[in-house]
Amino acid sequence: MYKRILLKLSGEQLQGKYDGGFDAERAQWIGAEIKKVTDRNIEVVVMIGGGNYARGAQLAHGGVQRVTADTIGMLATLMNGLALADVFNAHNLSARVLTNVKSDQVADQFTHRRALSHLIKNRVVIVAGGIGRPYLTTDTAAVSLALELDC
Repeated sequence: MYKRILLKLSGEQLQGKYDGGFDAERAQWIGAEIKKVTDRNIEVVVMIGGGNYARGAQLAHGGVQRVTADTIGMLATLMNGLALADVFNAHNLSARVLTNVKSDQVADQFTHRRALSHLIKNRVVIVAGGIGRPYLTTDTAAVSLALELDC
């Protein structure tokens, strides 16, 4: 039995039946599946991708610098995290978004203590912004986060 798990969700998983953007029905289904886990007293951390809106490496051309493109990708993950948390919360799955990108008007900054505090309160922690640095994917951030939070 696991105490805590980390789930890496790609942005493409959140676009569901659409060619891009966010499918709230798909998010609701994902939330229902996660609730089955949290109901067994297993803490859940979600690392969210942003490929349904933007991929940094694909944007870096035609004058858009790679660092700027990767920042746009990080903001796409934040958009997904905010929408996903709203869907989860609307369907009785308590969730909070933490981000490694400075954006305190919309989400709290990720800290180890803050993440653990939410987990202890039986909230799903959705981590957006990847690792908060360009040139690193959300897959890389998921591995780092799994080590940090002992997932």
